[in-house]
Amino acid sequence: MIAEGGLSIAEVAKKIYRVMLLSLPVLCLASITNAQIKSFKANASEVQKTESVIYKNFANECDLMIAYTRESFWWGDYKYYDLMALNKGIWYKGYLSSQLLKSGKWTYPKVRFKKIDPDSAKAIVDYVDSSGFLMLSRDSLRITDGIVGGKRYTHSLSDGVNYKFQILVKNELETIEAYAPDFFLEKIPEIKTRAEFIKFRDWFELKYMALEPIDE
Repeated sequence: MIAEGGLSIAEVAKKIYRVMLLSLPVLCLASITNAQIKSFKANASEVQKTESVIYKNFANECDLMIAYTRESFWWGDYKYYDLMALNKGIWYKGYLSSQLLKSGKWTYPKVRFKKIDPDSAKAIVDYVDSSGFLMLSRDSLRITDGIVGGKRYTHSLSDGVNYKFQILVKNELETIEAYAPDFFLEKIPEIKTRAEFIKFRDWFELKYMALEPIDE
């Protein structure tokens, strides 16, 4: 059978198929490049940006970055961030590290990246949104007062770990962190926000570790 324009139905089908194949990589690249965290809401002041090692090193250098670190008095002279970044349609996994010198200055950050599977990276970004993690109340994560024996009591811990996530989109930064969330959840279980933070933290650590570099 001849279709309009003198081509057979089979020839028309072949042309459509070829167009679809040529369009597929473009569509996939667009979906990866346009990866967004819909719940992202920049909350860093200009001062906080200048103090952020993530902002200073990566602002406007990537389309999107998720940075995760654990801060503590016990390793206060050492900075280490787990990184996941999207740049020009390609996903990377890496790290940033820096050491405090006796002079009081920090060493120039050491940064390493390797390409990773885009689908695995996109799944993490999607979960950041669907979990509602970035919507958690920052004020609730800082509550240290609880009720003990019918009286208000302030709990404290001097040598705990502060878990910090920083989301960088171009040159906008959002931070969400919780100091010793496991300890304070045990002491003040009525503050459910910490339980949600811990759930996401544990999930992220597991999924981040599972991100395998792909061949160049």
